[in-house]
Amino acid sequence: MAINRVIALITDFGAGDFFVGAVKGAIKSIHPAAEIIDVSHGVAPYSVLNAQFVLRSVHGYFPAGTVFMVVVDPGVGTGRRGLVARDGSYWYVLPDNGILSAVASDELEVFSIRMEQYPDAAATFHGRDVFGPVAANIARGHAPALFADRVTSFVRLPFPNFDRHEQAIDAPVAHVDRFGNVALAIPNAVLSEIDGAAWEIILGDEGVPAEPVRTYADIPEHGIGILPGSSGFVEIAMREESLAETFGVNIEDRIRIRYE
Repeated sequence: MAINRVIALITDFGAGDFFVGAVKGAIKSIHPAAEIIDVSHGVAPYSVLNAQFVLRSVHGYFPAGTVFMVVVDPGVGTGRRGLVARDGSYWYVLPDNGILSAVASDELEVFSIRMEQYPDAAATFHGRDVFGPVAANIARGHAPALFADRVTSFVRLPFPNFDRHEQAIDAPVAHVDRFGNVALAIPNAVLSEIDGAAWEIILGDEGVPAEPVRTYADIPEHGIGILPGSSGFVEIAMREESLAETFGVNIEDRIRIRYE
């Protein structure tokens, strides 16, 4: 029986250029029946952290066998490796720059793509010329040995990524959604471990009062709420206002939650 795995795309290519279309064309040229799902092409440019967050937030909701092609690749054309990885029932095709750490388990198998098999690849567009064809072939059921060699190490960047202090937690901003809600690289479970009566968010040098809530609607008008996000990571948000815009918060900024 022919194999036809879903290919899920995560990139920082945006919607205004030809990049996404070119990648899909390259995939379809090899695997015309491929089912391609656009997870997001709005990852913050060059942000491995944001790519980690998006991949971690969605991968468990896809069917077994899905091939996640994640291209956020500031090192494109350099000596960085391209990887194929298999973890349980999921496949990953992506640059070796730390993104894979977000979903890696002890069962992970990793293969380094033989870049010499793609001599005509543009040095600035491996998404189209290397990762797209590799993802297409994995989705068709081909073994990674056709174009990659097994390796025992890869670049690791911890995710989640937060530091606990006495009565405070520091973490980078992993995502800002279109509503201006800010997701931190802190698992929701950490909130349940904290018993604080007074809370504040430290934005730069400014401390702003906040309070734990369950929903956006529970946030006081013009106030700040700290809540468990649907992605599995802690969010700070305002009710029907953009916290990111109000306080000038960007992805990879570090924010401190303080409580007592």
